[in-house]
Amino acid sequence: MKVILSKDVSNLGRRGDVKEVVDGFARNFLLPQNLAILATEKALGELEKSKKTEQRREEKRLKMLKKLAKEINDKIFEIKMKIGEKGRLYGSVTSKIISDKLKSVGYQVNSAEIILEQPIKETGEYSLKIKFNENITANIKVVIMPG
Repeated sequence: MKVILSKDVSNLGRRGDVKEVVDGFARNFLLPQNLAILATEKALGELEKSKKTEQRREEKRLKMLKKLAKEINDKIFEIKMKIGEKGRLYGSVTSKIISDKLKSVGYQVNSAEIILEQPIKETGEYSLKIKFNENITANIKVVIMPG
């Protein structure tokens, strides 16, 4: 029996895959659990439409990421932090703090995209890499200042 997976199924496939499975497996497990639907001509046509829509959405997202990477590449961002004696920070500057700073000036960057090998614990200037995906990256400088 041919089915289209509605969700990822371990050891079988990912959402949207068309698979040939044993009739009993489809009727007794996949279909009742809403893990798959029958691969009718109508369902296959809808799957093709949704894949094209998803592809257009992904292309648009990549275009926006490239634009964002180009805009912030080589920019300098200042972050003011409370410091103690000897110039050491109270706490540390994490990717979340950097992400919040970027968002406050209009750049939507997820903290998971900021490559920070270890939290920043002292004032100074730091070069960081932002990795939006495998092919799209940007380099920024962050200046940690007393504030």
